[in-house]
Amino acid sequence: MEYYIYLLQIFGGGNPKIHEVIKAYGNARLAYEHISSGDMSHIPSNRHEYVRRASLERSKVIMDYCAGNNIGIVTIDDRNYPEQLKNIYNPPVLLFTAGDINCLQGKLAVSIVGPRKPFGNAIRLAEKYLLQSCKKRHCSCKRLCTGHRQDSAQQQHPSPQADRGCACLRNNY
Repeated sequence: MEYYIYLLQIFGGGNPKIHEVIKAYGNARLAYEHISSGDMSHIPSNRHEYVRRASLERSKVIMDYCAGNNIGIVTIDDRNYPEQLKNIYNPPVLLFTAGDINCLQGKLAVSIVGPRKPFGNAIRLAEKYLLQSCKKRHCSCKRLCTGHRQDSAQQQHPSPQADRGCACLRNNY
């Protein structure tokens, strides 16, 4: 897990280069070993400064923070990682989660991604779409989770057990 977080420090989330690097070295641990030993052959020059700043110590700080705040971390190699998510273009190598993500296994899933602070009627439209979609397909998650900002997340998901049908993926650590 710490090796994936190390790679996220270099590439950030959503960068398809992370998959290329993992494949080139064989796995995340070997990628870390090569990169931290100075092998930059698979690292674009615009990421070299990020390599200098990345560390396993920083990965462990993130892991400790997550453990202390009831945030789960699921790697793409974990048996709990949703199989359907593995099959999309550029799947996330890590999921930071709250609640039970097993509800995502083998079911139709819809994800709406946007900025942390949506503007206008974006939330209203997303909720409307999700509710209509879920009514038609009998989904179990009928609420929009707006991340874990203090203002709304606690109202919608007061505890991980509050809505077993919704796995809320956190976007901050």
